[in-house]
Amino acid sequence: MTLQEIFDKVRTHLLTQGEQCAFGGNCKYRGDNGKMCAVGCLIPDALYNPEIEDVGVRVHFQKLFRKAFGGAKQKILHNILKECVPGFYPEETNAAYKLLVDLQNVHDQYENAGDWPAELRVVAGKYGLTCGV
Repeated sequence: MTLQEIFDKVRTHLLTQGEQCAFGGNCKYRGDNGKMCAVGCLIPDALYNPEIEDVGVRVHFQKLFRKAFGGAKQKILHNILKECVPGFYPEETNAAYKLLVDLQNVHDQYENAGDWPAELRVVAGKYGLTCGV
């Protein structure tokens, strides 16, 4: 997937879903009634593992590298994202990593889905992508 394809898939998913995927005040990769977060929608059902819940992309990878590839949850998320996002590597200079962090932040930090189109435009502009909203 190119960065544009990642963005398009997440944008379409979030705007169609129209609400956060959250439980108990915490955002989740997967939730009830088929809900998924911005990154969760990129993970095929065959690769999803509930062990990744409560491990955000940015926090996960900060822990991952501090602890020489961290704990089991960090390794699981790392392997899943490497599998489903070509070119993904968790470092601050990797565009796919940074895009996933920014898209996850749109979903997680803006509970009101009405804010998402404007925030998605900001993310698209940051990466030189076409937004379409």
